[in-house]
Amino acid sequence: VHARCRRRGLGRILYHTLLPMLASQGFVAALAGVTLPNDASEALHQAVGFAKVGTYENVGYKHGVWRDTRWYRYTLRPLPDLPSDPVPLPTFVVAGSFSRLLEAGRLLLR
Repeated sequence: VHARCRRRGLGRILYHTLLPMLASQGFVAALAGVTLPNDASEALHQAVGFAKVGTYENVGYKHGVWRDTRWYRYTLRPLPDLPSDPVPLPTFVVAGSFSRLLEAGRLLLR
């Protein structure tokens, strides 16, 4: 999120739109990587319901310093005994669920 638009709830709105879409497509989890330090991003992910799953140490070089990446997982639905392929995005869009869930996200902006 651009610096001028931070602290307005846009990250939360994006996730409240994206996560139901992923669940509707059949995914079981969403994963997020946060380059450290980034207190705001970590707070967002935890507030939305992501759980910390681990940290890769010194895996990225950014702004002249080696950085860690912390990984988060959001459970979209219980693990099925026999997983099926997720619904491809083009099929999901044509089916109409995409438009309905996108509109629900737009309503959060108001």
